[in-house]
Amino acid sequence: MAAALLLGLFAPDTAIADDTWPVHGLVQGNNGKKSKNVSGIACSNLHGFRRACLVINDDAQPAQFVTLEDGAIHAGEMMPLIDNRFEGQALELDSEGVAYAEEFFYVIGSHRRPRDSEHNLGKKETVARIAASSQIVRFRAKAAMICLSSRGRQNFAQSSRRNRHSPTISIAG
Repeated sequence: MAAALLLGLFAPDTAIADDTWPVHGLVQGNNGKKSKNVSGIACSNLHGFRRACLVINDDAQPAQFVTLEDGAIHAGEMMPLIDNRFEGQALELDSEGVAYAEEFFYVIGSHRRPRDSEHNLGKKETVARIAASSQIVRFRAKAAMICLSSRGRQNFAQSSRRNRHSPTISIAG
């Protein structure tokens, strides 16, 4: 019990479940439309506001930077994660998890076999889809690089792209 109380003292700030924050701008999903499948969010700092964060979507290739302010979310720039294609069509990373640690964002794909209940996918397409979703993407986004304007927008996607350390790490099966 003492350990649980001690851990509670060091827990990060959390939002109350009943709070709803308006989103300013468009958090994008597939094909630039409004996202319906946000899988996760990770922020480069855990305390206070303005927080620079990365939102992932399970049906889109890129992630999106957002800025959290106390009571509001501001949509920012898109960040390409993978460029896998099959016969010219973009394939999904199927992002399932996102984290931030020591100046790097990490995004992990689902590492799963694609759904194909009607058995329409051929072997080559199945293999291509598995390869696309079986990746961990890592890129540098130093908190010091985060340039938040007075409007709360963030503009560090280009800086992050220029400073990629190890953009994609493929993990087998």
